Amino acid sequence: MEITLTEALRIKNELSSIVKQLNYKINQSSFGETTEDGQVISEEKEDFRTVEEKLIKALDFSLEINDSISTFNRDNSVDNIIRKMQNAKLLLEVYVKNLDKTKAKKQQRFENLSTVRQKIEVVYTPSLTAASMKERISKQKENIRILQSQVEQLNQNKISLSFEYSDVESLID
Repeated sequence: MEITLTEALRIKNELSSIVKQLNYKINQSSFGETTEDGQVISEEKEDFRTVEEKLIKALDFSLEINDSISTFNRDNSVDNIIRKMQNAKLLLEVYVKNLDKTKAKKQQRFENLSTVRQKIEVVYTPSLTAASMKERISKQKENIRILQSQVEQLNQNKISLSFEYSDVESLID
């Protein structure tokens, strides 16, 4: 089956959930039956071999889809794009948090020096202007948009898998 990378990522997450469910189910499954004077008294549970078969199939599908996604990401340098985007987000956060430090401030305080009360003026003059910091913020937002667009375009590419979606659905009761 040929699907977009976006769909493959969705199926990958679904398979992960199915593997968790089957892992729980296999520990609850039946390994045999208990009889008492010829009467079956054991609970009706799914047979271990049936659940095991589904779990192995789910693990194989998961391995294949993860391998296909990994190969695609490596071939298209997706990890570099994601790293650049994380770097841009970090810089954006730094710039936004420190924007307030680019504004000049003037305060007055009073101190008692011996018997004389003296007025002291405190002036903060930033070495960066708010405009230059806002320009940095704008540039990082633009970088993030460009990188996000590249990732979204790559996610529309198709990858091939040997199984169909119905095969994944058949693993769920």
